[in-house]
Amino acid sequence: MIVCKFRLDIFYSRLGNQQFNHMPIKLPTAGICDFITNLHNNYAEIAKFVVNFPKRGECPIKIREMYIFDTETPNELVPQGVIKIGLWKGLVRCYLHAKEFRLDVFYSRLGNQQFNHLPLKLPTAGTCSFWDNLHAAYPEYMRIFVNVPEQGICPITPREVMLLDVEFPNEAVPKTLINIGLYKAIIRVNFTNYQQTRGIQVIFDRFEQSVGQDIMWMDLRVRKYNRTMTTLNGTVYLYQEASDDFQFQLDIFYSRLGNQQFNHVPVKLPSAGTCSFLDNMHAAYPQHMKLIGNVPEQGKCPITPRQMILLDREFPNDVVPKAMVRQGTSIMLKVTLYTLCILSATESLKVVFENFKQLTGHDIVECDIRVRKFNRTMTVLNGSFILQTWINDSIEVVTCAQRSRLGNQQFNHYPMKLPSCGCCSFFDNLQTTYGKQTKTISNLPAIGECPISPRTVDLIDFAFPQEVVSQVMPRGLWKALVTARQNGKVVVTYYFLVKGTYVVCIKVTFESFEQTNGEDILLCNLRVRKFNRTATVLNGTIHLFREARNDVQFKVDMFYSRLGNQQYNHLPMKLPSSGVCDFINNLYTVFEEFTEMITNLPNKDECPISVRDMHLLDQEFPSNIWPRSMHRPGLWRLDISGKLNNKPQVEFNIGLKVTND
Repeated sequence: MIVCKFRLDIFYSRLGNQQFNHMPIKLPTAGICDFITNLHNNYAEIAKFVVNFPKRGECPIKIREMYIFDTETPNELVPQGVIKIGLWKGLVRCYLHAKEFRLDVFYSRLGNQQFNHLPLKLPTAGTCSFWDNLHAAYPEYMRIFVNVPEQGICPITPREVMLLDVEFPNEAVPKTLINIGLYKAIIRVNFTNYQQTRGIQVIFDRFEQSVGQDIMWMDLRVRKYNRTMTTLNGTVYLYQEASDDFQFQLDIFYSRLGNQQFNHVPVKLPSAGTCSFLDNMHAAYPQHMKLIGNVPEQGKCPITPRQMILLDREFPNDVVPKAMVRQGTSIMLKVTLYTLCILSATESLKVVFENFKQLTGHDIVECDIRVRKFNRTMTVLNGSFILQTWINDSIEVVTCAQRSRLGNQQFNHYPMKLPSCGCCSFFDNLQTTYGKQTKTISNLPAIGECPISPRTVDLIDFAFPQEVVSQVMPRGLWKALVTARQNGKVVVTYYFLVKGTYVVCIKVTFESFEQTNGEDILLCNLRVRKFNRTATVLNGTIHLFREARNDVQFKVDMFYSRLGNQQYNHLPMKLPSSGVCDFINNLYTVFEEFTEMITNLPNKDECPISVRDMHLLDQEFPSNIWPRSMHRPGLWRLDISGKLNNKPQVEFNIGLKVTND
């Protein structure tokens, strides 16, 4: 029988970001029987929705299984004083009562693991008394222990007690035990007023990097070190300077059966920039950071390109939170590590020209430049700079950068510019720093030429050079204002606008389409075909045979196969379940590109939806709508189902393939 006390602690996260604060609210600590009686007295609603819950006053409580089926949280139980919007967590702890050591001896005459309990034991005693008894009865054998507690010491401080190449002391065996066979001794420890603890061993299982090898390549592998331990070996190559512009986050998933069916666990390190993330690691786990060769020092930012080395590093068991220890007295957790996603590892900033305009100074230089569309995704500059007179360093050129985050012409000054200098020095600096990019501009002044003679400088289909874009440059509409001053007076002014947008570095293509139910209501006569060497498209017609209303609830479930071998894991990401009209309205609001693919799709806010045929003709999947959190190469499956009164009416699935080629 277990005799223990229960207590409930409550934690609150205002932002719902798993950063919890301990609240001074709790149920009174009590024995398990009193704890359940208190629930019956004060929260009878809880006892009603738990099947086979112990009755009021029942003590001791018999062994049983209790069930909860589709039960909502009873809102009326929440005290008025704690009604705050956010995330709440209740932690129930059980504290055991007995504290003693005992030794039981078992004997197997044939050595076949069929043991009989022998009536021999050391006297049951508390921890200090147990060690004192060993000192008193077996002083000569206590010397084989290194760092054993001395006789009379109580309480015993935390320590490591070691044995090194020690044989079993035969002379310590009582004469009554001189029988040939197999013996087993079990030492049991019962705790009093201490929270129950469980021993765990955590080992690396595998390591995989899915994206970002061009920024940081983690060339690491897990290898078997000995019979019971695995280690991490390899090198982490940082190719680019890193600062807090790169955000790191850690998500943890748990598979109880170890069968790759993972559930998201609400345990994480706080999301932070690269420098702050490493500083937090130094502060929280200093002894473990020392094991990584050439790791950036605490407080260093930005972090310079480097190689960091791990050599035979086992997983540090002491960093595993006790809340992650599952049922069992001895558990081995296999830890699967994945690289932490850097935001810009799966997407890059593409900059294109938007506009060019000269404001003043036509008598000195005529900027006959215009922006034109070169193809579907790129714009270019075409035209000439016509220099009307001789110029030298007496005319100073100043650049100024401004940014509009929303692209609505509301610009804010941005602290980024080319150095202010005279005209000759400006052109020299431009060709020295950006020589590769200026080669396509004809008739530029030669480096060192000053004064600069009148001339015409031509730009033909000049696209914005993407390689000069700073990694810290955010997206939005940018204005570069160029001003020339002579003796403090503005003589030439022009500006050009560029637009920076994130370009997804992954490609999502249709893989399959299959309808499994509901052809009499909604017939999806669609098929996936190969359009060219790199693209697949969806073609066909969707026939709606009945009028549809919001009483038909649609939902989307997402499944992911990392290896593309049809072994799918259910992911906790989905579109919100809603009526068919609201479902289509949500598509218009969030995924407008998807709605443009379908001809004769119901209009936004149209409800009920009339009988119709909807067509798709050579439609590729719009990769830019794929969420960042799902930028993982592999095979994806979207299961879409419509239910009426909780009964399936329509079901179909879409197979997608994600690559980062």
